[in-house]
Amino acid sequence: MPTFEFDDGARITQSGADPSISFTDDGVNFTLSSAAGNAGDEDITNTPGLLGGVISVTDVSVASGGVTLTFNDGAGNAQFAGQMSVAFSTVFAGGNVTFVATDPADNVVVAMAVGTVSTGATTGNFTSIIFNGGFYGITSMTTAASALTCFLTGTQIATKDGMVNVEDIKAGDIITTVDGEAQVQWLGVQHVDTATAMPAKVNPICFTAGALAENVPSRDLYLSPNHAVAIEGRLFDAHTLLNGRSIYQVANPGKAFTYYHIETGAHELLLAENTPAETFVDFADRVNFDNGAERADAPMIPEMALPRVSAKRMVPTSVAQSLEERATQLSFALSKTRAA
Repeated sequence: MPTFEFDDGARITQSGADPSISFTDDGVNFTLSSAAGNAGDEDITNTPGLLGGVISVTDVSVASGGVTLTFNDGAGNAQFAGQMSVAFSTVFAGGNVTFVATDPADNVVVAMAVGTVSTGATTGNFTSIIFNGGFYGITSMTTAASALTCFLTGTQIATKDGMVNVEDIKAGDIITTVDGEAQVQWLGVQHVDTATAMPAKVNPICFTAGALAENVPSRDLYLSPNHAVAIEGRLFDAHTLLNGRSIYQVANPGKAFTYYHIETGAHELLLAENTPAETFVDFADRVNFDNGAERADAPMIPEMALPRVSAKRMVPTSVAQSLEERATQLSFALSKTRAA
């Protein structure tokens, strides 16, 4: 499942009448263009390295038209079927304008605030595109994401009856959480075919035994890149903690593998290999799972109050240093290459 953060390459800016810029991330081509006939001049800019990569549109004319973002899969891996166009109007006075297209398998069209989102002929892999409205005529797009947040087969989950492999967890089971216990409502299953997936986005990340603290995790813990663990009162997406030593991404996970996710009645912290890790939250759309239809009508689960760190540069220095110290204590070589 791709996560597009637009944080690669050089800064691109085009100004004038009906500007257009193109860029690529993970094999998908993006073109952002101003609608023909817009009054006055506009600026379109893609700025990698700023807040995870920001695409901004500036149009200060009163009679502004729309701007279209077109997606086209150039990798032949069915991340998108055909094209997807998003039309939105410029924000003049500021505010928080958010457009979210969900459940593209059903071709849902969602209209919010001053814009519309049309999912077009996309596949079920795509979950959302989010635009954050700025001020003084600036609209910024920060992410288009389809997040995979799961545990790899064989991960042991603490339950009231002891440690149980995640694939053996069933609805009704009682799992142990940081705050006590919770009843499992659903186990999401996601099979990953590595022949058609982007490795950096889907390959498991291994937290070696003891990487976070003594006996945390108790055994090597394998998570999807966007699955969060809790450290010092924050949620850290696994990929943000990579150090190539005690925490590394599996280079060759085989032809295919399976992820599992546990849903309870709330977004909370269970214990996976003795590590506080998140349960299901609607940040990860159920449509991504092979059996997502089983919970299509389930109520939305909001994210817990803990702040989430989703970019490596936002990891506090104290946390990064602590992980490096743990890696050194565990005698890992910085250049050592690992594979499952």
